[in-house]
Amino acid sequence: MIDFDVILEKIGGLGRYQVLLVAMVCYYSIPSGFNSLAPVFMNYKPEYRCKVPPIDSNFNLTENEILNLTTPVDASGAYATCQRYGYNLSLCETDLSCVNKSAGPIQCDLGYHYDTSIFPQTVITEFNLVCDQAYLDPVATSIYMVGVLIGSIVFGIISDKWGRKPTMISTAVLGFAALIGTSFVHNYWLFVFCRFVVAFLGYGTYLSSFVYLLEITSNKWRTLIGVSFQLVFAVGYMILSGIAYYWRNWHKMNFVTGVLGLPYAVFLIFIPESPRWLFSNGKEEEGKKISRKFAKYNKVELDENIIWKEAEMSAEKKKVNTWRACNVAGLKPFFQHLPPLFRRKIPSRRTAELTPPLISSGQEESESSALK
Repeated sequence: MIDFDVILEKIGGLGRYQVLLVAMVCYYSIPSGFNSLAPVFMNYKPEYRCKVPPIDSNFNLTENEILNLTTPVDASGAYATCQRYGYNLSLCETDLSCVNKSAGPIQCDLGYHYDTSIFPQTVITEFNLVCDQAYLDPVATSIYMVGVLIGSIVFGIISDKWGRKPTMISTAVLGFAALIGTSFVHNYWLFVFCRFVVAFLGYGTYLSSFVYLLEITSNKWRTLIGVSFQLVFAVGYMILSGIAYYWRNWHKMNFVTGVLGLPYAVFLIFIPESPRWLFSNGKEEEGKKISRKFAKYNKVELDENIIWKEAEMSAEKKKVNTWRACNVAGLKPFFQHLPPLFRRKIPSRRTAELTPPLISSGQEESESSALK
């Protein structure tokens, strides 16, 4: 095995080629930010009341006047907009003598009238997620988060087994297809399913992209790169406000956000596999080839008669010391299954913060035992 950290010391921990790769991979944080914040606009709940067709259309009344004629008030004095007075609306074709406020309140039987002055159509208004159906709105959000949870587990394993780039490409292409497809959905449960798929695949892309960035840079730059990846996510938040302002129908807004994510799928064509992952999985020739590419674009000469031997010796030394530390802590079986990023002698403070406390404390005890 080859220790890629030794290679990075020679070719640069964050050279011009890595900067280009970071910029292309970080682009994904923009559509990811779109997708995370989208429900704020897509699921906007406007003012609403019962639909009362003759009174809505046959008389030149203000909204407050219609509410006064058709809608009872609750104990707090506010209009109970999930109900209307139960008089016969068919008698209201020509005049308002039909209005009878003493009629008992009934649930909205003819649908709902929504205020469309801000958004002409949202998920709430299209699927009538109000009153007795209001619980379906948080249900959709919960199912979306289940997709995030499952995607983080499944694609974490897949990216470790089959590589970062294949995972990024497959999840990005299918995820953007699902996101765009959601724009053409007019059934609530199909909408929920599409959102689940978007979350499931989208988090696979997000997770593998984040790990990829940390693997192609040295320890010195990883904190900055990780923070930058999140900062671009915030840029997506800000841009979405402008998109939602211009495209106020949720179908159009969702479609635009999906299309704006497509450049990332194109960028992935030009992104090489993570050399660290290749070396960790025994694909040394491929890893060397990509390492030479890093050196070429960073304008660095590699002394290949020495560098590969140094990297092999460093990897072997780290492996021996790691197993020794794990044996002392009794964690060798668990540590063998950690991703390549964590297979280090003693993790740096930043990496240790990402590992379970049990591993961190076990390694500290091992280190102190070794010094005695």
